[in-house]
Amino acid sequence: MKIKFTEKNSIFDRSNKLLKGIVYTDIVDEESFLYIKSRFKDPWYNFVIPVTSSNKLDWDRAGEVIKKAKDNDNIEMSFYIHDSLVSDYEKTLTQKGYEDFGTDLYMHLKINKPFDDVQGDFINLDKADYEEYLEATVKCFPDWENEKKYSEYFFSLTKNPSEVIHSTVLLKENNKLVSFGSMAISKELKLSYLHNLGTLKEYRNKGLATTIIKYFCNMALENGVDEMYGLLEYGGASYYCLKGLGFEPKENFRLFVNK
Repeated sequence: MKIKFTEKNSIFDRSNKLLKGIVYTDIVDEESFLYIKSRFKDPWYNFVIPVTSSNKLDWDRAGEVIKKAKDNDNIEMSFYIHDSLVSDYEKTLTQKGYEDFGTDLYMHLKINKPFDDVQGDFINLDKADYEEYLEATVKCFPDWENEKKYSEYFFSLTKNPSEVIHSTVLLKENNKLVSFGSMAISKELKLSYLHNLGTLKEYRNKGLATTIIKYFCNMALENGVDEMYGLLEYGGASYYCLKGLGFEPKENFRLFVNK
């Protein structure tokens, strides 16, 4: 029997539906796992996701999927393990050469009303600020080797009309970019996705990220969407920022990458 996080209309399920066709190119439901392939080649976005206990997982089939992705598409796949299954899988994955690479915590907010204290000179990202923006994203996320490619890709989506609305906004001080964030809004799913939110180190602890999130919440409501979620690491600055605005943790996954 598959576990609860896979149920229809769970935040995990709805997130996958929102990201399908944007980031994810394929989501396949096997008997004992899901696998997700994305337009990016690295293991941070390509997963085998067990939906049952380790002794019931079809390890041979999972191995076939991983090998085929590597051989045919040059995609590196990781294991994405729900928190309820980590203790069951950790030892086996370690023996197979996989390393625990951290968490993805799904944080969710039901937006009850607009924020009325949103102040700031919000700038929609365009070509004039593009290079400065890319430089800022790399500075904010130096450990993510594909951050520039990711940011370039989502900027391109803002120029392509689709069912999902894409927006990237900037905040500046003294004509210098200091904070930024992106959001995708699905009117069909009634869900918005907050991502790629960052503030340059010397400008942190001023509430700039909070201001951007409030701005996006209001934008979501203006488009008839009253739910928002983001993926982040538990206990970091983003976690406390979202928690302070009323976001609640829903699901937690650990990423195991082949060393």
